[in-house]
Amino acid sequence: MFNNFEEKLDYINDAKKNNKLIIFVGAGVSMNSGLPSWKGLIQEFANDLGYKGNIDADILKIPQFYFDSPKYKSQYYSKIEKEIKKKAISNSIHAMIYKLAPKHIITTNYDQLIENTESIEVLTNKYRVVSEDKDFLNAKTDNLIIKMHGDIDNMDSIVLKEDDYLNFSQNKILIETYIKSLMVNHTFIFVGYSIADYNFKQIINWVDSMTRNYDENREYRSKHFMIVDSSQENYLLTQDYLVNKNIFLLPTNSIPSKYKKNSKEKCLDLKNNKGQDLFAVLSYLYDYPVSLKEQIYRICEDMLVQDRISIYDLLRKCNLKPSYYFDFNALGFYEESRSKSINTISMKNFFSMKDKKSKVIQKAFMKAGVKEIYFMKHKTDFHETIKLTRHEFRCSPMHFLELKNNYVDILGKIDQTSLEGAYYHSIIANFEEAKSILNRRVIKFSINKNHFFELVLLKQNQSYLSKMVLGNGKGVLSSDNYRQIYDGSNLNALGIEELKNFYHTTVSNTIEQKEWLAKHIKNYTDIDTYFFGDYTREFKKIQASAYNYYFYMKENHLMLDWFYDPKEFLSTYVKAMLVTYWRKDQPNSLIFGNAPSFDSYTLNLVDINILVKYSDLKTLKNYFNEYKIDFIQIKKNIPVYDFMKNITIAFEKYETRLMREYFQKSMYILSKIKVSKYNINRIIPQILLLLEKQEVHFLHDLLSEFHPFIEAHSKLLTRENKLKVIDFIFTQLVLDEIIKFDKLYIVNHICFEFMNILTKEKKDMIKKEVLCRENIDLYRYTELLFEIEFKQEFLKLTILKLEKLSTYEMLILLDSISRRIIDFNEIVVNKLKVNIDTAINSAIRGYPNWEKEAVERLSVLYMNDFPVDKEDLITYSEYYPNINLVLDTKSCDFENVDINNNLFKEAMNNDSYRKDIIFYGGNIIGEKLQILNKNNRLNQQMQEIYFKYFYQLIN
Repeated sequence: MFNNFEEKLDYINDAKKNNKLIIFVGAGVSMNSGLPSWKGLIQEFANDLGYKGNIDADILKIPQFYFDSPKYKSQYYSKIEKEIKKKAISNSIHAMIYKLAPKHIITTNYDQLIENTESIEVLTNKYRVVSEDKDFLNAKTDNLIIKMHGDIDNMDSIVLKEDDYLNFSQNKILIETYIKSLMVNHTFIFVGYSIADYNFKQIINWVDSMTRNYDENREYRSKHFMIVDSSQENYLLTQDYLVNKNIFLLPTNSIPSKYKKNSKEKCLDLKNNKGQDLFAVLSYLYDYPVSLKEQIYRICEDMLVQDRISIYDLLRKCNLKPSYYFDFNALGFYEESRSKSINTISMKNFFSMKDKKSKVIQKAFMKAGVKEIYFMKHKTDFHETIKLTRHEFRCSPMHFLELKNNYVDILGKIDQTSLEGAYYHSIIANFEEAKSILNRRVIKFSINKNHFFELVLLKQNQSYLSKMVLGNGKGVLSSDNYRQIYDGSNLNALGIEELKNFYHTTVSNTIEQKEWLAKHIKNYTDIDTYFFGDYTREFKKIQASAYNYYFYMKENHLMLDWFYDPKEFLSTYVKAMLVTYWRKDQPNSLIFGNAPSFDSYTLNLVDINILVKYSDLKTLKNYFNEYKIDFIQIKKNIPVYDFMKNITIAFEKYETRLMREYFQKSMYILSKIKVSKYNINRIIPQILLLLEKQEVHFLHDLLSEFHPFIEAHSKLLTRENKLKVIDFIFTQLVLDEIIKFDKLYIVNHICFEFMNILTKEKKDMIKKEVLCRENIDLYRYTELLFEIEFKQEFLKLTILKLEKLSTYEMLILLDSISRRIIDFNEIVVNKLKVNIDTAINSAIRGYPNWEKEAVERLSVLYMNDFPVDKEDLITYSEYYPNINLVLDTKSCDFENVDINNNLFKEAMNNDSYRKDIIFYGGNIIGEKLQILNKNNRLNQQMQEIYFKYFYQLIN
């Protein structure tokens, strides 16, 4: 079968790549940590018993004799525990087993040295321990440590005496069945066993019987291997015997002597030659092919089947661990690697050379989004940089068009029969065409299965489409079906784990990401934070993770745009970007090293796309409010006009929910960006044309974002565009929607901002709209445009409709009376009293409480000498104690005064009332204001009152 040692290694390497490698660990491994061999453990029982026979012949009977003896039975388990629980630590062989990353680790050892292995080079937490059948139920992982003879912490699971072996098949039926099933199509490497080991003999009989049952032709059975000392007696006879059982030997003398010598420096904890030789063979298996470049070349060549490679898949598969993220597209490696697992000299060569294999490696890293590689000196600022590409982002032509929202050109240029074509049809909700393309390509691949990665993508997207269209899960791949397709395609062997993560689990923020975000937020919001080095380190990690997710999804055409998953995953990055605008300076912080100042992050085109297409608008607004963000910075080369023009055209052409959301969020984001006067005046007509064509039930949502967009850029608009906005707002349909959905603040802002350019004709048009609707709220928001005569005329007209007015609308009349635009009107006041009395006697309290507001407005009129009946106010004070500020300041209970309302502010603006408030309640009011100020809950007007009248009083 195998002509030489290298062929055996090739076979094992293929098994490893296909995730079919299993390592079987015997007592010889633990002996290197000072624990006894299996025979040595039996010898301890024999010594106590005074046994004189042949231990090898009675190796199972001796512990059985001990257990059955009345004298020693009670000591049986404590004897095992004493010998196995000696002070011992895992050794280099254990660590190397993990580095080989087998599918499973199976052991006949009772000790816990395997699972307790600690090394910065290995990941032990992906394996789960199984020592009893019931443990399979809790083993929520694909990788197991199967302790077939039990665990020292669970004596009931121990297999040692003869009865344990005889009853093994009944007591551990799941473990035995599972191990036997693995023998059929996996490759075992036996480590730490001798040919004379009883446990090993039992296992090889399983191997032989199981494989014979599944295939009469030995040539096609799975091959297994055993590491042995080639100097042992009867080596050749042993070899022939095991080959007959389909087990092949890996003799320790086959390792190059130079390699064996060098490997001793990596296993200084191993004191005997056998342990060092065993380590050398495992290390050679790990390094095979020996050249680091050759290893990485093979990996990269396999992974190039993807249009976008996950940087985490690539680094994990190549066993490269960056020391630092300089940016989302730059990796840094320390030249003095602490783990010595990275040969930086070799890495420099294959990242800079131009030979075929180096180019393959470079292409793979560029496909993973890496632009630069840094090699750094420890404790110095010096680093050497290798540039792989000059491009900031690696995008397909269609993705680049999408970054500018050019969906119309995409659908005109795309290959309509490709996976990419299906993806973009799904974005515009052309699901039937997307489904048809996927189905045709799946049929094609059923005939020609030469590109399994695309086949899995097709199946995955078919499942996404089914979920989108049907909404009930019909047609969606089950976990088992998907795993069968994925594993059958050998993608796991190529290191393509990211794809399975997208489908197999709900991709969400990891604990690690949340920890990065917590540190990042603390850096920007905690005044007393002290920094050592680069305080943006966590942000770069979050950004790298977000970009890896985003580009992997887009470039491999995963149809997730209609799902919430991308928003959920990318929310960490969205928050991380925006929190950088929290505060520019931190005067109480110390920054050590060469850390930059606290600059806000400047967004690029990909960032803008993530905000627009993969964030929730409500959450986005909350962030902007929470962090008090007025504007965000963007890079100079971002084509703002094309971005907005294209989404406007796409929305008009395709009119899908997704496009409407993109358009809506684009307007909001552009309201937070400083846009040039030239661009904003080209964008406005495009937006207005689109809004004028919208159906009524969509218009009010879009108007919510149109307002901040206009508010942010109103000073840059030309006179012509300002008039266009006025004409649009005061069209019948738009104005009706504004009134219906209570968005009159839009009218107020636009009228106020554009008042200076309004001609008499425009003002008359607005007056006409106000009069014909007789809407007092509309009047309130447009009154700045009108002369006093019109105001009086309109308000008198409104008073004639008094019975139909709400309390809120009558408050507008009170406001006009207070400002002496119209005369004091008892009819209005009496109608308000009726509404107030009704509210007081009602068990139901409305919100907002306009009746309470009406009482306080009447109190303001009384305070300013209008003929309001004081007796009425005294009656209301029982229900609204705040008006005691006006009725009897001296006896007012200032503890119950609400200082954050209009009545208190009006009283503070009145000279005589202000003096009494300060004299009688200054300390109480001042302390209340102080608390609100500390909690950042005072607006500018209240802050002025606090610092002008109360700050000195209480300090």
